[in-house]
Amino acid sequence: MTISELPKKQIVSFDKNSTMKEIIQLMLEKNTRKLLLEDTNYFISDRLLIQSIAQDYDFFLEM
Repeated sequence: MTISELPKKQIVSFDKNSTMKEIIQLMLEKNTRKLLLEDTNYFISDRLLIQSIAQDYDFFLEM
């Protein structure tokens, strides 16, 4: 098998003004776990989203 024979996956990107809701919708629609920020090499993943939400809502407070 060569590299050219590997299945190609569409690159899905988001805009820096996209809301979290729009990013999550894109991930679900395109069935992907990572999105690329347009015109950059930065990305966001489902894991980073969960971490951000958990920190914003203090899910990790000590009891």
